[in-house]
Amino acid sequence: MVYIEAGKFTMGSNDYKDEKPIHTVILDGYWIGKTEVTVGQFRQFVEDKGYKTDAEKSGGAYTWTGKDWEKKKDINWKNPGFKQDDNHPVVCVSWNDAKAYCDWLSTEKDLPFKLPTEAQWEKAARGTTKSKYPWGNNEPDNTLANFKWMVGKTSPVDSYSGGASPYGLLNMAGNVWEWCYDWYDSGYYNKSPDRNPTGPDSGSNRVVRGGGWLVDAGYLRCADRAVVRPSDRGPNLGFRLSQDNR
Repeated sequence: MVYIEAGKFTMGSNDYKDEKPIHTVILDGYWIGKTEVTVGQFRQFVEDKGYKTDAEKSGGAYTWTGKDWEKKKDINWKNPGFKQDDNHPVVCVSWNDAKAYCDWLSTEKDLPFKLPTEAQWEKAARGTTKSKYPWGNNEPDNTLANFKWMVGKTSPVDSYSGGASPYGLLNMAGNVWEWCYDWYDSGYYNKSPDRNPTGPDSGSNRVVRGGGWLVDAGYLRCADRAVVRPSDRGPNLGFRLSQDNR
């Protein structure tokens, strides 16, 4: 976990409607994972709790067939459709699965682990700069992030140190989309509080951030917001942890 000091940062962009307006947000200090949660870490949770993911309980997960997304019964975190080792980010996990992991780890460590809010995630990715990407404004390439099918699957969570955020966080762009705590609202920035925003009180979809190994460069931007149903799971969906310092 890496500590992010209290203070303000610039959130949003003028690129898309749901990223407007650009606004100043003030956050209390918080902790966030240097890397995404790994297959090995998630396995400890599953074995300790006897936990079954949504994919295992409800017909599998989505995989890319080369032409379209298709749900297959045998696709889940143990078999995402490509080879992983314990140092790869766990994928094919729903928002519900990620939340269950946070709850388990909070009990195990007697510390309040959770998913980061959108604001916490974006500050951790961008820092107090106005950079387009975690590493700056230069366009991504295969030394900075895993994206656009360059590898064809996930990479180990400690890869791409050249693309680290200002706080030293890895793979904030590319590798996997990362679940955030917030419900999604396309117009939320017009009404969000300027201090410690946590998203709408309710909704039907959750926010994911950071892009993944499947996407084009535009989705790797710090301000990019994507919307996914909390029960969805796929080979490009993972998460990282956070802790509030209050």
